[in-house]
Amino acid sequence: MPTFDPEVPRPSSKIRSAELRDNFNALKKQIDTVPAGPAGRGVANIRDNGDYTITIEMTDGSTFGPFGLPLGPAGPPGSDSSTPGPAGADGRSIVNVRDDGLGRALVEMSDGATYGPFSVASGPQGETGSAGADGRSVTNIRDAGNGAFIMDMSDGASYGPFTPPAGPAGERGSDGAPGPEGAPGPEGRGVAAVRDSGDGRAVVDLTDGSSCGPFEIASGPAGPQGEPGPPGEVTNQQLNDAIASTSANTNAVATLDTPYDDPEKETLRQKLNELINAQRR
Repeated sequence: MPTFDPEVPRPSSKIRSAELRDNFNALKKQIDTVPAGPAGRGVANIRDNGDYTITIEMTDGSTFGPFGLPLGPAGPPGSDSSTPGPAGADGRSIVNVRDDGLGRALVEMSDGATYGPFSVASGPQGETGSAGADGRSVTNIRDAGNGAFIMDMSDGASYGPFTPPAGPAGERGSDGAPGPEGAPGPEGRGVAAVRDSGDGRAVVDLTDGSSCGPFEIASGPAGPQGEPGPPGEVTNQQLNDAIASTSANTNAVATLDTPYDDPEKETLRQKLNELINAQRR
């Protein structure tokens, strides 16, 4: 196994890939044998002391500071420069930290440079954290009516109603078997009578004894004139009964048959004859 030689490559010598590869592998072997040092410490907090100074608190409990001096009174604002200063050079930053496949880190920079690989020291195993609070879940999804639904949670809360988007209509299913006959429903109520309230309006009496109304009755349009019915048959008794309730028979009263020269008298004569003839049977 080759050993690391810090003089390789030597001045003015030809570069041989095998020689460089062996020297790099030897250097890597030396680096890998170096034991990991104690865990380092970092900045845990930067605390504002309230007097324009800060104190740096470290992860091992130590502190540094305070740093800074109390600020004096603010000076008057300066005037803006009309000429901008020259643009600074582009900086570079870390764009990626990736594993080299051997558990080490490679740092890729924004200018294309790469640093590493670096061995990442593992810190001590941390203590097991306490159990978190119980989560919540959906315990029921129920119908809210009108196609919406409500979600009931395990902590007693409810959310909704939510209306899901309607999907495409499915094919018509086959008819199910007839269900059993239901129990008889309660006895209903109907209209027992419709009567006049006495002022031209209608009152509806129901079969359970209650009444509704009065209601205004709107008159509809007049219907067409019906066809004359056939003459009725009247018996002698019906005719005698009808005559008995009328005035005396006028068949014996003679009409005025002589015309008058006076127009008014003639009109009166004609009307009197019409009346006599109308009362005859």
